[in-house]
Amino acid sequence: MSKYWKNIGNNKYGKSCHALYFTSFGKDESDDAVIAIVAQDNEDTKYYNYTSKEMNVEDDWLFGDNIDDIKDEIEEMLIEHWENEVEYLEDKLKAFKEEE
Repeated sequence: MSKYWKNIGNNKYGKSCHALYFTSFGKDESDDAVIAIVAQDNEDTKYYNYTSKEMNVEDDWLFGDNIDDIKDEIEEMLIEHWENEVEYLEDKLKAFKEEE
C-alpha cells in the first residue's frame, strides 16, 4: 500500500494543487488512486478548497495556516470517514445476523 501527496500543477489562479494518492493491494498509480485534491484559495490564503471522491465531497473549504496542516486534516478526515464506514457495516452485519 502506498499513500503520498503530489504537487499536480497550478490551478487557473496560479495556486499549486496537491493530490493525495492511495494505492492499496498492489494496484498501480493511476487517476483512480487520487482520493483528495486541495488548493489554496486565490484570495484568502487561510482558506483551502478541496474535493474528495472517497468522502463524496465535490467542493468544500478548510481553514488553516499552511498546506501541510490542511493535508494532515484531510488525512484525519479520511480516517474518520473509513472508521465510520466500518462501524456502519459492523452494525449492519450484527443486525443481519440477529434476524437469522
